[in-house]
Amino acid sequence: MLSWRFGIGGDEPQSYAAIGERLGLSRERVRQLAERGLRQLSAHEPVRRLAHVAAAPGW
Repeated sequence: MLSWRFGIGGDEPQSYAAIGERLGLSRERVRQLAERGLRQLSAHEPVRRLAHVAAAPGW
């Protein structure tokens, strides 16, 4: 779901509504699940370390 939302893998980013259509979910439910997924990812130490690298000047 997050890869569709942000266009990871070379595809165009998709709206919550478009993802919901694919999965048979409401736009709001897709938004809730995406938010939950982002929170879970940000809680993992390797992701937090990577975020510091990506935020560095010249990245």
